[in-house]
Amino acid sequence: MRAAKVLTINAIASGLIGLACVLDAQLLAPVLLEASTPAAVLALRILGVGLTVFAIAVGLVAARRETPRTALRVILWADMAWVAATLVLAPMFAAALTGMGLAAVIVVGVAVAVFAVFEANALRRATALA
Repeated sequence: MRAAKVLTINAIASGLIGLACVLDAQLLAPVLLEASTPAAVLALRILGVGLTVFAIAVGLVAARRETPRTALRVILWADMAWVAATLVLAPMFAAALTGMGLAAVIVVGVAVAVFAVFEANALRRATALA
């Protein structure tokens, strides 16, 4: 898959999740978290803002005529960091998550891992052509 296509899909998915967390944190908190406290709602909103900013940045890179390898590498590293954090933090905080929350963390982690694989392949191809 071309870099621009995988980055576009990544940007859309990240943006949708980010906006959902920003706009619907009050509704999502009891679905995802065992304790739907004001701090939990705030944490979801902060996560949402971060994902939205990431989505905008990824979307800007995807919209370029040619994908800069450095930008693609940074996005790949960010996605790999997300997957690593998922592997470490999901078991640590599993008790704080509802079943739906744990499933959401796992599904998003797997999706980000798939993005990372496609991004790594695109980076490998871009480096081979350079």
